[in-house]
Amino acid sequence: MAGSGGDDNSGNTATAADDSSDAKAGSDGSGNTGNTATATAGGVAVAGGGDCGCQAGDDNADNVASADGLGSAAYAGFGGERNTHNTATATGGGYAQAGSLGDDLSWWDAVAGHGQIVVRP
Repeated sequence: MAGSGGDDNSGNTATAADDSSDAKAGSDGSGNTGNTATATAGGVAVAGGGDCGCQAGDDNADNVASADGLGSAAYAGFGGERNTHNTATATGGGYAQAGSLGDDLSWWDAVAGHGQIVVRP
């Protein structure tokens, strides 16, 4: 799902491969642009926006989340406002969260491998 559930959410890309994968980019809120989420092999990826089915997460732009593998989850620049240029990558059941659940968080990177939990900041 890309750019849904809000206003002026444009230029977002969400790609989910396999039945149990889920990708959301720039959803919910307003002004969430240029976010990319990719989920494969059962992963969950969320980039920009609120991911809450509500009007939340405004002006989150240019975030990238990638999750590969069952149980993997990557969240970049979501759940707050004005979170930009964050990157989260999770593989092998890891959990990565970068620049999320706050406001004005930018340029954070989080990479999580098998069984790891990485949250920045």
